[in-house]
Amino acid sequence: MKKWLRTKHAIVFRLSSGIIQINFFDHTKLIVNAPMEMVTFINKDRQSNSYYMEDIATTRHSSIEELVSRLSYATDVVEHLMKSDSKA
Repeated sequence: MKKWLRTKHAIVFRLSSGIIQINFFDHTKLIVNAPMEMVTFINKDRQSNSYYMEDIATTRHSSIEELVSRLSYATDVVEHLMKSDSKA
């Protein structure tokens, strides 16, 4: 693990492998695997779905709206992590 951050909504882990894992306090998880260009979303019922990033916009699945919302949050958090890394 390279870095972790606690936010108002989640705990964020940045791993040395290039993976970002976000554990939300509502017990959902988002795992962004940048090297493989994949995203995995685990919902409150512990059901997981994985998607290639390029396919998210065209995927029709019940959990996709929640995934897109979580990805938006993840983008903000990762930007914050990157800014704090550049200051160090």
